[in-house]
Amino acid sequence: KVEQTENDLDILDYAREKVTALNQHYTQGGNPRFFLLHRKRLYNAQEGRWMGWERKRGKLHELNLLLRGDKDTTYFPSNEEVPTDIKFV
Repeated sequence: KVEQTENDLDILDYAREKVTALNQHYTQGGNPRFFLLHRKRLYNAQEGRWMGWERKRGKLHELNLLLRGDKDTTYFPSNEEVPTDIKFV
């Protein structure tokens, strides 16, 4: 397969619209409650396909890095700032 399909950006745009709508409906006080986090695909030679790095464990590892302020992850940039006051994942 490929790193990015024709529909990937359309799907992400649609998801961003829905997250924005959720935040407009449910957020009070200006801080968004909902965030879209999506990771880029990397080529996995062992599997012979493009997929998220360390499909399950890597997702959680990178999420923790992102929440601690690390910018060097495979997550796509978000429209919103990632919250810095998360206590539990």
